[in-house]
Amino acid sequence: MHKLLANQSSSVKVKGSFGYIAPEYSMGSAVSTEGDVYSFGVLIFEMFTSKRPTDDMFENGLDLHHFAKATLTD
Repeated sequence: MHKLLANQSSSVKVKGSFGYIAPEYSMGSAVSTEGDVYSFGVLIFEMFTSKRPTDDMFENGLDLHHFAKATLTD
């Protein structure tokens, strides 16, 4: 029976809200702790800025990464 289980495969689909799931998941990457950290970071970002990752301001090339980088000071 163990041998039978070893030959089986499974597929896992990532579920989540657009803007909160890690971008690499859309390219077929495996679920990871890093993806969870990304999602948590988006949540923290939303709490501090009152901006959702799907806000209308994130169009025409502006995304969370560039917005955060532009607003942080050295």
